[in-house]
Amino acid sequence: MTSAGVDSWYHEKESAWLYRQVAAAEADPAKSALFLKLAAAAEEQAAKWQLAAQRDTPGTPEARRFVPSLRARIVARLLSRFEPRSLRSVLAAMKLRGLSIYSAPLAVAGHAMPPHSPRWARVIAVRSAAGCVPRCSGLTTAWCPT
Repeated sequence: MTSAGVDSWYHEKESAWLYRQVAAAEADPAKSALFLKLAAAAEEQAAKWQLAAQRDTPGTPEARRFVPSLRARIVARLLSRFEPRSLRSVLAAMKLRGLSIYSAPLAVAGHAMPPHSPRWARVIAVRSAAGCVPRCSGLTTAWCPT
C-alpha cells in the first residue's frame, strides 16, 4: 500500500472504530443506529483501500492490523464518561460525520408547549381574534396578520 493509501485505510478504520464507540455511548436507539451505519460505511471504504493496495502490488498480502491511536482511545474514554452531545466539538475534531443530529436544541424533540394544552388554546384564541394566523417554519411558529 502506498503511504497515502495506508493513511486513508487507517483513517477509515479509525473512523469506523470511533463510530462504534459513539453508537455504544448513545442512549437514543435511532442515533445509535445512525452511527452504526456510518461505521459500516467507513469499513467498506477501508476495504476498498485494501483492495486498491492489493491491485497495486499483486502477490503481496497486505493484512494490516488496526490499532486505534492514543488520541482515538482518549476520545473513546471520554465517551464512556460523557454523552456524545457534549463531546460534539471533540468528535468533529476527529473528523466524524453525522454530528448535526446534536445541533438541534433539546426542546425540539418534544413541544415546549404542546398544542393540546389549555394555555396553547388560549394563545390561539387570542391571536386568532386579533386577526393573526400561525405559520410554522420548522422549529418555530411565527404569527402574521391575515
